[in-house]
Amino acid sequence: MGSPSNEEGRDSDEKQHRVCVDDFRMAQHEVTVGQWQAVMGSNPSRFKNGDNYPVEQVSWDDVMDFIDKLNRKTGQNYRLPTEAEWEYAARAGSTSRYYWGNSPSGRHANADEADGWPDDGYKKNSAPVGSYIANDFGLYDMLVPHQRNNR
Repeated sequence: MGSPSNEEGRDSDEKQHRVCVDDFRMAQHEVTVGQWQAVMGSNPSRFKNGDNYPVEQVSWDDVMDFIDKLNRKTGQNYRLPTEAEWEYAARAGSTSRYYWGNSPSGRHANADEADGWPDDGYKKNSAPVGSYIANDFGLYDMLVPHQRNNR
C-alpha cells in the first residue's frame, strides 16, 4: 500500500508498506444514478445525464444513509471498503503508478488535461459507468485523478 518514495506527485504520508486484507467483494462499477434513485428516491447529481452515470454530489453521510437503506431493503450487509481494500482493488496487483502503467491515459480515467491527461470528451461532465478500460480485476473507474476544476 502507498507509493514508492521516488514516485512523482507523491505526498509525504504515502509511505509504501505491506498490508493484509481479508476476503471482500466490490461492485464492478460505482453506484449509478439509477441505483441511487431506486434506494433513496432522489437524484442529487449535478449532471442529469441518465441512470447509467455515476451518482455524484453526495457526502459521506449521504452514502452512509444509502448503505443503511440498501441493507434494510436487500437484507445484505453492504459497506464501504477500507482504504487498504480500496487500494488493493484499484491497483489490481500492479506496482506501477497507475494500474495500467506509469503514464496518464484518457482511455482509463476521466481527468483534466491541465494535469497532463489526454482529452476524451468528458472533462466537464461525467461519463457513463464502464466508459474506461477495466483493471485486471475487472473493476471499472477505479482511478479518480486529482482535478483542478470542480466537475
